[in-house]
Formats: sequence, structure tokens, C-alpha cells
Amino acid sequence: MLIVISGQPHSGKSTLLQQAMQQTNLPCYGFVTLEQQAEGQKQRSGFELASSDGHRARLAGVDVTEGPKVSRYQVDVASLDHFLTELREPKAGEITYIDEVGEMEFCSNLFQPLLSKWIKCSDMLICTVSEVYQHQVIDNLKREADHVIALTEANRAQSLTDLASLLDI
Repeated sequence: MLIVISGQPHSGKSTLLQQAMQQTNLPCYGFVTLEQQAEGQKQRSGFELASSDGHRARLAGVDVTEGPKVSRYQVDVASLDHFLTELREPKAGEITYIDEVGEMEFCSNLFQPLLSKWIKCSDMLICTVSEVYQHQVIDNLKREADHVIALTEANRAQSLTDLASLLDI
């Protein structure tokens, strides 16, 4: 089963995914994108990837000096590539998740093949996507998904109930 959670930036896609993963009794494997903030600052300074088995890597930052620029951040492609190579393949019976399928992740030539592999070999895959970034792969994900949860501020609570129902939790 393929589930896509879509929404605007700061709509709660990552939070929804993390809440669902905390509530399920099924084994889960995947990674989330964490916002980084400089000490004493309210504005984001970058992003970090964190896998469910403890691997972490810098994805992008305002202080990164090399790599493609996405908005005000530069993507640390070498760090992203290293992180992606550390990920294992999904196992039968577990929920697999990717937060997020987005512009920064597509800067790595390894990301799209990993996504394709996980779609094929996962019993259940949940992906988050932003509504502000358009890409053919994201369009295909939404089209091929068994369920698309279009998250908004107004339906946030109901979306958790809907996702929990899909996951049988």
C-alpha cells in the first residue's frame, strides 16, 4: 500500500507521520527531515535527516558552501548521498516511510532509485510531499497512491484518525 501525505509547508505533514509511527505497534523503518534552528533564532537555519535506526546527516543549511541552492539553503549532496547509502531495504511486514520526497532530496542521484526500490519492495510505504514543489515523480506518486491525505490546518486532527485507520492502529 502506498500512502502520500501532501500539504503546504508547515501544515504538519512530518508531525502527522511521526504521530502515526509512534502510535502503531507494527515495526517501522524510514527517515524524517528535521528543521534546524540556530541558537536563539526563530528562523530555520537548515535541515537534518534522521533514520529510525539512528543514522543522521545534514541535508541542507544556510552555512553550507557547496551544492545546489534550494530557496535560501544549499544542499549538502555528499552528506545526503552518504545517508542514503546507509539505509537498508524495507523488511516484510513493516511500515516504511520517507519524509520528504522533495526538491532537496532530488539533488541526489541516489534518491530517485531508492524511492523506486522502496515503492516496489515495501508492504506499506508512506511518503510526505510538499504542495509547493512540482516534479513528475511526485505527480506519479500521487496518481499511483492507494490513498492521498491532503493535509490542511482544518483537517489535521481528522487526518491523524484517517491515517491511523489505514494503518489499523
